Amino acid sequence: MITFLKKLIGDMKKIILMLMIAFVTTITVNAQKIIEYVVECNNPFTITYTNSNGNTEQKTVYSHKWNVKYESPKTKFIYISAQAKENNSNVSVKILCCGHVVEEANSSGDYIIATASGNIDDYPYKCIFSGEVNTHTFSKIYKEPDMSSEVVGEVSTKVNIIKKINDAYYKIIYYGDINNVVSGYMWVGSFK
Repeated sequence: MITFLKKLIGDMKKIILMLMIAFVTTITVNAQKIIEYVVECNNPFTITYTNSNGNTEQKTVYSHKWNVKYESPKTKFIYISAQAKENNSNVSVKILCCGHVVEEANSSGDYIIATASGNIDDYPYKCIFSGEVNTHTFSKIYKEPDMSSEVVGEVSTKVNIIKKINDAYYKIIYYGDINNVVSGYMWVGSFK
């Protein structure tokens, strides 16, 4: 009976620890949403975008590049649109969340418009992660793109993205040291 109770208490401690890690990870992901709009055009352009208060702003820009960044918007809807003010224009718009592209659009022609929009709650699922990416502490590496599959590793630093599998999983490789190279799948919520 005592052995059973010790095992039960040990299992309960593990469950509580896992719940605390999940809670802290959720707070970290949600608390640090930094939105950035980036617009590039070879001619002057007008932009319309949703600002940090959820209101719509419009500006005319005479340089070839414009961007604005803000933290934790008061709205879930994010939107940027740019219209070139001249012929023979190339315009591109991007919305980034925490440095990762969420939506982007390009257009070429006379007095053209490019528009990108999304929902802040889509982060990190609609982001496009690539190259070397930071991870949260104790992030799991799975054998298959499914959290119920076997855990083949754990990382608290950085991994290299091989390719996106779907909105929830990426194929990655982790170079811990010369004797610890792990390849597998990571859930997108593991990335910073």
